[in-house]
Amino acid sequence: MGKQHRVTFNKYAQRKEQVLDLVYSDVWCMIRHEQSVPKIPQHNGLAERMNRTIIKKVRCMLSYLNLPKNFWGETLCASIQLINLFPTTILEGKVPEEVWNGGKKKISYKHLRVFGCRAFVHVPKDEGTKLDNKSKQCVFLSYGDDKFGYKLYDPIAKKVIRSRDVIFFEEQTIKDFNKDVTIMLQLSMEIMR
Repeated sequence: MGKQHRVTFNKYAQRKEQVLDLVYSDVWCMIRHEQSVPKIPQHNGLAERMNRTIIKKVRCMLSYLNLPKNFWGETLCASIQLINLFPTTILEGKVPEEVWNGGKKKISYKHLRVFGCRAFVHVPKDEGTKLDNKSKQCVFLSYGDDKFGYKLYDPIAKKVIRSRDVIFFEEQTIKDFNKDVTIMLQLSMEIMR
């Protein structure tokens, strides 16, 4: 049996210039700050190319559904989550999510949905009356912060909600909402005559 060794902590307070410098200096030795010339993206080419790719995806997703620019944050989250679930040449064909978790958990693609598709969210009993609808129509925006749940936009309440109890109609998008509303208005006008 070997002898157990202990590493003692410093008994005096340490202060650092930046917020996490002390944590990183304990874990990763010392931080080495590398500065590049401002406004010259060639010095940080890999990150700049990835930023360009992400922005192109976000712009494409927003324009496809004619969503306003204030949905850029949710769209950005959805595109990054998708990027992290697919193999990349930078990691020699490995999936970034697997590499991040050390290969401990298997990647699942069952939860993936079409961005902007029509979704019906279950309304809990305590949020409505007996005669209210049991679901409300929403638009799928992105995946929840954890693996359970989705982020959806409720166009009537004009807010983003999270839910696990969702039924998706992936062949329909927000563009189909307006068609249905027009048809429903026409039907209701005919019934009232």
